[in-house]
Amino acid sequence: MYLLLSDLRDSFCERIRALLVQQGYEARIISDVMRKPLHFVWRFDSLRSDSRLVFEDGRTLSDKEIEGVLVRLPGRVARDFWEPEDMPYPDEEAHAALIGWLWSLDCPVVNRCPPPFWFCPGAPVHFWQRIFERSGLQAFDFLLTNVEEERRVFDAELGGQSIVMPLTHAARQLLNQPDQISQNISLNSMPAHLIQGGAGLRWVCVVGPHVIWDGPACSGAEELESSLRKCSALSRLTFLELAIAYTASGLRVAAVDPYPALKSFGEAAQREITSLVVEVLTGVLRTV
Repeated sequence: MYLLLSDLRDSFCERIRALLVQQGYEARIISDVMRKPLHFVWRFDSLRSDSRLVFEDGRTLSDKEIEGVLVRLPGRVARDFWEPEDMPYPDEEAHAALIGWLWSLDCPVVNRCPPPFWFCPGAPVHFWQRIFERSGLQAFDFLLTNVEEERRVFDAELGGQSIVMPLTHAARQLLNQPDQISQNISLNSMPAHLIQGGAGLRWVCVVGPHVIWDGPACSGAEELESSLRKCSALSRLTFLELAIAYTASGLRVAAVDPYPALKSFGEAAQREITSLVVEVLTGVLRTV
């Protein structure tokens, strides 16, 4: 059986499940491995690891019977029965247990995240800087400062198109909006994180050695695609989504998503990506 760890409403995961079933495989979408009605048991020591899942219908699935796993979201404990002040402990315990269990499995796992990407899935793009340097990619210019004059210079260099992007969540706003500084940035109390904005984006997805664009590949795609494959390999993520921007200094990476949402991809690209992910899971991925 193939396990698809995702929100039950995830349309892409449903595409994966449907294609697996069409090809004669059994697959289930599971939103929370660590929570009832699913029963989870994992016993391990320094020499062996054995685990099993018991589904609501009574079926038992051992780790040896799991043929492949697709990880769409990092696991979190549902909050139905917990007071807000009590949530951090069970949430972090379940989160850590799930990544440990995923790394214990011998079957193909897409995306079995290394700890940095597991515990910080929404990290800003410069979090990837070391991997970019080793793979030949360049990210957007960014500035982290609590100096007002430095902020003004950076914004002027980018033609007034710098964006305020907090390091801890996805909200972002143009710096030159009315009252932006007074309402949202206090350089005296904390540094502001600024990145380049205003550039047109192209979306690209890496699945193993394959690179899929939303539409025609951009100019200079061959060299860029080679770097994107290296980035995927170095991050140990088989399935990766990136936003590429055209800038005056060349192509730059504007965003990276280790849990591809694929919302910016058209139907044809999503079909191709679905087929490739299923090939990775079933161990029959075609060569480039």
